[in-house]
Amino acid sequence: MLNVQNEGFVFVSKGHPVIQLLRDNKDVLNADIDQQALIDNQWYKKTKQVLYTCCNKLKSQVLNRVGTCDLNHLQLQIQRLDGAQWIEMCDNDELYAKLPKHVTTM
Repeated sequence: MLNVQNEGFVFVSKGHPVIQLLRDNKDVLNADIDQQALIDNQWYKKTKQVLYTCCNKLKSQVLNRVGTCDLNHLQLQIQRLDGAQWIEMCDNDELYAKLPKHVTTM
């Protein structure tokens, strides 16, 4: 989205979720977004009120119903499937064969 200072409109990317919302509701709105001109084959010119209304609708009816998880404290532990230690590798070991040579030579 490109905000235009001191104007009542913004430029909204054709891939923005608001555009899909407008597309999906063209019968209700009596306006087909796909019939409107694209600027630089990328941007739709929409009023700030339309953008504000659509964003609020997306937040209240879509995003608030989506379950999310905070992955900031995610911890993982990985182990080799064969139970061997990571340092127990030999030349015919598949994992060892995929390592770059500069890692395996000392």
